[in-house]
Amino acid sequence: MTLLLALETSWNRPRVILGDGANQLFDSHPDPTEARSRQLSDQVAEGLGALGAGAADIGAITINVGPGGLSAIRAGVAFANALAFSGSIPIYPFNHFEIIARQALDAGDLPTVCAVPAAGEEAYLGLVRGGRVEFVGFGPLPALVEALGAGREKIAVAGRLRPRLLSLLHPAKVTDTLIESPDGGVLFEMGLAAWRQAEGGRERVSPLTEESALFQGAL
Repeated sequence: MTLLLALETSWNRPRVILGDGANQLFDSHPDPTEARSRQLSDQVAEGLGALGAGAADIGAITINVGPGGLSAIRAGVAFANALAFSGSIPIYPFNHFEIIARQALDAGDLPTVCAVPAAGEEAYLGLVRGGRVEFVGFGPLPALVEALGAGREKIAVAGRLRPRLLSLLHPAKVTDTLIESPDGGVLFEMGLAAWRQAEGGRERVSPLTEESALFQGAL
């Protein structure tokens, strides 16, 4: 049995999903009421044990590289890189906005703004539509929203900063998608599709931050 390992580590409670080439077979389902989240390595070991498998059975890794909680992202990326190096396993990375774009498909053609908190008043912001990321930016949230929302009569919001976005986008007609954060199950499906097509596999990945190429020359 060859497995895909999905690592959703963009927030403080990492989630691990394991599956074969067709289905999810294990989901760690982190408990938000737990005082302390379990170590990523412990969750992976639990999943492999439940499936009667070992690290040698992992054929590919998919991971959310951020932006998000930087400490959690760095820990997840370091774990993925070490595992990939030890077993010559390809990594299929996706960023926060790519995953949200897939989750927001229910909004149809309505543009959806997603914001991820950073330090102070700054934030990462993405505009997604039809499953694709159209724009990204980093900086003070009001300025980013003003640049994106100008002239838009209808728009949707996603992510943990939805309450602020609802206020900043007034008087546009705003739809709340109720999407709080990237979903590990969606990440698994995206990684599975990439693994099947052998597209975008990397030997090593890096956390996505404001210094990454994606944000250079953005909004």
